[in-house]
Amino acid sequence: MNLVITGIIGLIAIFLDVATSTSFINVGAFTAFTLVNASVVFHYVRLRQRRAGQQLTPVSNVVVPVIGAILVSLFCGPLGPEEGSL
Repeated sequence: MNLVITGIIGLIAIFLDVATSTSFINVGAFTAFTLVNASVVFHYVRLRQRRAGQQLTPVSNVVVPVIGAILVSLFCGPLGPEEGSL
């Protein structure tokens, strides 16, 4: 079934021009980077609830990923209006 779904998506991609397919890749990559940063923060919160006795550093587990998510959001802005509407 996965092969059929992948084949259908591949056939749809035949009708896209290079600019549109590139914008899909850009938006997908920036979304993935943002979700990775968010998952680090959620993982930190979950570990902090489980291990109350251990010292977890909020700088490396919260501040840095939030800064990373902000930077990724700033990088998404100049991509152009067509990428934002996908």
